[in-house]
Amino acid sequence: MKTTMTARIEVRRVSTHARVQHTTARADLQALCVAASAAPLDAGRAAALWPELGARGAATLVKALRRMGLLGREGALTAAGVRCRDTAQVVAVEEGQHHLWVAEHPILGRRALHVERIGDRDDAVRDEDVVALPAAVCDAEPARSVLTDAVLAVERIGPGDLAPAGRVTPQSAATLTVDVDFVADRATWTLAGALHGAAAGQDFRTAPARLDLDTQALYARWEPDWSVERGRLLMDFDDDPSEPPFVRDWTYDPVTLPGGGTYHDVTVRGVPVGPSDATQAARWALALWARRVAALGGPTRGAPLARGYAALVADTPVAAVPAPPLGDLLDRLRRDGARDAFWRVAAPHDLNPTEVIR
Repeated sequence: MKTTMTARIEVRRVSTHARVQHTTARADLQALCVAASAAPLDAGRAAALWPELGARGAATLVKALRRMGLLGREGALTAAGVRCRDTAQVVAVEEGQHHLWVAEHPILGRRALHVERIGDRDDAVRDEDVVALPAAVCDAEPARSVLTDAVLAVERIGPGDLAPAGRVTPQSAATLTVDVDFVADRATWTLAGALHGAAAGQDFRTAPARLDLDTQALYARWEPDWSVERGRLLMDFDDDPSEPPFVRDWTYDPVTLPGGGTYHDVTVRGVPVGPSDATQAARWALALWARRVAALGGPTRGAPLARGYAALVADTPVAAVPAPPLGDLLDRLRRDGARDAFWRVAAPHDLNPTEVIR
């Protein structure tokens, strides 16, 4: 029991002045943090470890590491320093003209998918392209660039030559895909598309991210006839010849995810179904039996038919329904137009005076 939902999301390229945090790999700083992890790093220890720096150079180095937030006042590693020691990643801050590719959706929030520095001015900006930008043009929450995987956060928009205005370039829509496995109680989402004008590349696809959803409660929200207790959708007999007989695909339009938006034409595949009451169960069992009998190759007497019925309904939602009378089976075969099957069942009884059709 699974489904896939998709939504088209507008991606805008915003050209404006911004202050941006982003991670970058620095193997040289990682080596310094490894040295500082053994013991606090001050100017004296730095000079001892790297004599070529000299006293002044060592002091300048330690100050620089403190200014970058990698060392505390006493020369011990900060949390950022530990991260640099373990991953070589450090946070850099840039302020100036940037391209920001911005998307917004209930699952994503408002966030910059990617940011690129374009210099102090964007000379291609024309007066008619300049529009007012809100201060919260995208979230300040750190997120990974969909192109470079660097963690980035836009601290603020402006001040700058274009602030508080900027140029917004519409982009072709990206596609948000939500996959839900109701049986495994798991939901994930991905975002794929293209960032037009990006220097580092265009096409992107994010790694699947988990969604915190109660999938059973979610389907019960979409389908009022879903029984959480039985794990089935309870329905009247529909004479559907699908195989297996107690599984259906259902399409819903629209559906909503709690805090995750609205989706259209959503097909849930492999939904377990079962009869809504005893009357519907009896109709279902009789129809299944008639289809099985219609596939038999020769005349069949009552006892083998009964054994075939028991095997047919075992471990199904109609397992509790007793075998219908042979007369009901013959009536069903007659209504189905299964003439050959009708006589394969009827003949052994009509021609044997010791058997009576009940």
